[in-house]
Amino acid sequence: DERSEHTQGRIYSYRKNSNAYISFSDSFRHPLVDEYFNTSVWVPSGINLALTPQTAKNYEVGLRHRLNDKLIFNITGYIIKLHNEIYYEPTTFTNSNYDNTVHRGAEFSSDMKINNKVSLSANYTFTDALFEGGQYDKKQAPGVPEHKWGLGGNIMLNKFLNCSLLGNYVGERYFISDQANSLPRMASYFTVDTKVSFSRDNISLFLGVSNLFNEEYYEYGVANSTRTKKNYYPAAERSFTIGGSLKF
Repeated sequence: DERSEHTQGRIYSYRKNSNAYISFSDSFRHPLVDEYFNTSVWVPSGINLALTPQTAKNYEVGLRHRLNDKLIFNITGYIIKLHNEIYYEPTTFTNSNYDNTVHRGAEFSSDMKINNKVSLSANYTFTDALFEGGQYDKKQAPGVPEHKWGLGGNIMLNKFLNCSLLGNYVGERYFISDQANSLPRMASYFTVDTKVSFSRDNISLFLGVSNLFNEEYYEYGVANSTRTKKNYYPAAERSFTIGGSLKF
């Protein structure tokens, strides 16, 4: 198993309609087998014995509160201290270990029941991911957006037919391999997904549409070895998923 996590402790506190918790945990990840080798045909291949496992200490505090029968919200704050985070270094065509990085952030989510047929949901995540020490001290970790949020709605058209709509926003973030933050950040994007489902007796059917409005965007981008150019990996266009189940 390449990844394992050990939870050290979690403390809960309960009151009517709400509960709070504090959590502490350690985690680690061993390098994958292919991460020990370089990816270039121009550089002699060999095992990278300098690559070490990635470890992390996680601290989290959260609150879940039911305001009334129709509104529930969750608030969570967290700090993740990563040591020897594994990343790809394009100048050497090998995987390496970052200097220490720290992810500090907060998450908020809420669910609201308008009536028996309509419900809404919202979520927001703020992340401040920085290098701590080393040559990239105080620079932002690549590939991590500061802001992410989503808005969703669900409506029961009748007792058999359900329709949902979900919008997702991902903010700007630095290109992978741009530890120096020398290039402009990757563009933010917003996509919409929808799903219609039917369920009656032992039969369930659904039709889902991802990227409903056929947004042109990219989730992943990499800087070249000299950090002077950007390579884009376009995301999928509008796509459809259909499925169903039958219970015997």
